[in-house]
This record gives sequence, structure tokens and C-alpha cells, in this order.
Amino acid sequence: LRKLGHEVCINNGEADIAVFSQPMANAPEIAVGAKEQGAKIFTDICDDHLTHPLLGPLYSKMIELSDQIICPTANMAERVYRVSGKTPVVVPDPYEEALQEPHANGEKLLWFGHIVNVKDLQPWKPALNGIRICTGPKPQVKDKPHKHLSTNGNNWQDNYIEWTPQAQTEELSNANIVVIPNRRGAEYKTPNRLLNSVRAGCFVLAGGSPSHDEFRKMVWVGDLKAGLDWARAFRDELSDRVKEAQSYIEKYSPEA
Repeated sequence: LRKLGHEVCINNGEADIAVFSQPMANAPEIAVGAKEQGAKIFTDICDDHLTHPLLGPLYSKMIELSDQIICPTANMAERVYRVSGKTPVVVPDPYEEALQEPHANGEKLLWFGHIVNVKDLQPWKPALNGIRICTGPKPQVKDKPHKHLSTNGNNWQDNYIEWTPQAQTEELSNANIVVIPNRRGAEYKTPNRLLNSVRAGCFVLAGGSPSHDEFRKMVWVGDLKAGLDWARAFRDELSDRVKEAQSYIEKYSPEA
């Protein structure tokens, strides 16, 4: 903004709190300026980069400067406390998708998420025949497999669609079951994909994770191959379980 000729004043006597989400390299400098103008500093920490060789010092500095830390899960809050001694406030992610009628009675599988996490599907590929992959960005070289979509002999290109908010909604509308694997070390992650999938009317097969545990009565949590077998055996029950889950997750509405 300064390069464009604007005067920049974070507080200007009107803001009481400056909120930093996903801290970037210049965040500490901006935070110091805001504090000098009388603002409180709140930092939202949703990913565990606390011991990362490059990001770790940045996160530590923002934690030091902050009057309050916010985390989306209790697990992430515990990690922040262990390295800093500060106790974050836990504010969960809300759902984002519009409410759809349950449509879980079928074989159409979907995975959506960040492209670097496509690798989480690889151990389950033999069981995921025909699964749709909604992620991005689109491969840059025509006809050349993307490094994250084609690794270790597992090619996910055939049923790949580039992610946009609109594409996510459309894919959820067409799918019956959403697969959400987990990996060791990512226990701090939020259930945001589970929430959006349920909200959009899909049944969820989720890997074991602290953020998934509270939904065990309404979605499958555990071994994904066993979950697929169970879902096929009890297909007629899936939409009823989605309906129950949709009522339950109102506690995760944007308003709440």
C-alpha cells in the first residue's frame, strides 16, 4: 500500500485488536507497529510449524508478541502451550457449504483438499477404484502428470478436477461418500472437510484423528478399507446417519 502512495496506519485510533492469520515473514514488524499504536495482537495458529527450521522462529516471535493466541483444535492449542507456556483460546472452524439433502446411497467416492496431501490416499488406492480427486493447482505441462498426482506408481490423474470453491460444491453434490485419510503427525488438523462433506449431504469415511472422534456415531472413523466394506453392507443406513450428523454439526455453524 505504501508503494502505491497510501498512508498506512494499522490502528488510527479505531482498532482495538489486530488479528494475524497464517503469519508471514513481515508479520512481526507489522505487529510491533500495531502494538505501538495501542492495538492488542491476536495470532491464529492452525498448523504446527512450531519446530520448523524456517517457520519456527517466525511463529515463536509472533507468539511472544501476541496478547492472545487462537487455535482451531485442542490438540493444536496443547502444542502451542508446550513450546510457549501460553494457553490459546480454541475457536473451531465453521462449516462453509450450503445444506443439501443427504445423498449417500451410492458408490461415488470423492477426496478434496490441498494437492500436497494427495499422498495420504496412496496406501488405500486398491480400495478406492474410481475415486474423484478435487485439488489444485492444475498441472502446468500439458499431458505430463503432476508430481503430487502421480507418485510412487500411483496415478490419480484420470479422475482429477481442479479445485475451486464452486468445483468443491459441485463435486460434493455429485458424490455419495467422501474419503478423508489421516497421517501420523497431523493430529492437530481440524474436521473442516468432514463438516463440509456432511453439510453437503455425503457420508464420510475418516481416518482416526482427535478431531474426528466426536463424530464416531454418525460417520466412519478408523480403517478406511473396513469403512468401505461397512458402507457397502449398510448402504441403506448412510443417508440417515448423514441427516443425524447435519443436525449435530449446527454447533459448528458460522454464527456459533
